[in-house]
Amino acid sequence: MAVPVSSAALAGPSAFAADNGVGATAKTDDLDATDQQMATNLQTRVLDQRLGTDVSGVVLDADSDTTIWGHNASTALMPASNAKLATSTAGANCQVAVSIHAATDTASCPLQWQLFLPKEWASDISRRTLTRIPPEVTHREKWRLALDMLDTLAAWGMTPPAVVADAAYGTNAHLRAALSDRGIDYVLAVRADVTAHPFDAQPVAPVRHGPVGCWPQPRYRDPAPSVAALAAGLGRDAFTPVTWRNGSRGELRSRFAAVRVRPAGKAVERPVKAAASAEQGWWDGVLPDCRLLVDWPEGAEAPTDYWLSNLPASIPIVDLVRLAKVRWRIEHDYRELKHGLGLDHFEGRSWPGWHHHVTLVTAAHAFLTEERLAPKVPWSAPLSTRSSTSSRTP
Repeated sequence: MAVPVSSAALAGPSAFAADNGVGATAKTDDLDATDQQMATNLQTRVLDQRLGTDVSGVVLDADSDTTIWGHNASTALMPASNAKLATSTAGANCQVAVSIHAATDTASCPLQWQLFLPKEWASDISRRTLTRIPPEVTHREKWRLALDMLDTLAAWGMTPPAVVADAAYGTNAHLRAALSDRGIDYVLAVRADVTAHPFDAQPVAPVRHGPVGCWPQPRYRDPAPSVAALAAGLGRDAFTPVTWRNGSRGELRSRFAAVRVRPAGKAVERPVKAAASAEQGWWDGVLPDCRLLVDWPEGAEAPTDYWLSNLPASIPIVDLVRLAKVRWRIEHDYRELKHGLGLDHFEGRSWPGWHHHVTLVTAAHAFLTEERLAPKVPWSAPLSTRSSTSSRTP
């Protein structure tokens, strides 16, 4: 039986924003090859005389706010970022957004969208006025936007059974802690360099020397290894073959292991220590534990993917894997939203215009999904929206 979940995900390919330079591009020495090519293509495009002299904009990296490319930015009208998702053309005008989707193995549907507002735009009154950004909207990190939307959905009685997200979200310890505080289960992808102590590691307090001074605080004596190191240390024999669904070319399977760990780092430790100190006046140094799910495909030299989950240990590994992998459904439907329904075709320059556009696209997608799952007459999807896999699970 499919378990409904929600997912936070980025949307939007390339975009224009605003900057202070005129015809300026970022230093190419600081850009990777993909960004260099994109900046070159954009600069070539805007110099085309057929576009006139009113072309303006900037592409930002949403993670670092670094300017990738800019041209006549003082007259640009709409904020956006490329977040490494930008195409290498100047023709697109989509913005970076955070979205929450309800998803099962069979279908997904967007429930909430929030447009990401870069810091430069949050304090620029003239730009906000031109693009009709509501006064209550401020710059918020994407993980905070995801939490805001989850809180809104919870107020509507739509708290998800579990949340899944990619490593851009799952690596953030603040997001994981906020979900736990809300009583929301999660299966979140994390980067290989996220650190965690083994479950059985114990913090130890140093011996106090002399009667003067504070008692030493318990802490873990050994540095926390990365989840990649922990996974490699399990050995191949610890991994079990798991099939999570049928794809267009047969069963999708790999080898997985799930172990309990204690995620580490200051972002994890500080709120735990503060809460314990406020409640009982001291902290024993023990970090909360969760499950680490690891994917080590047959034939691979090392594990390839990692997830952290606060689901109970009684959850079978096959269910944990299926939840971790359910994001494929959202990614598949994103292609339909873009290519079949025009999610990335918005060319306006206003805040309400963008939200009107994604609302209509979402409504169209929901209608098509309902028709596909419960057709009144036999129906064949057009090529632009046809799924590469069956829309029903056996």
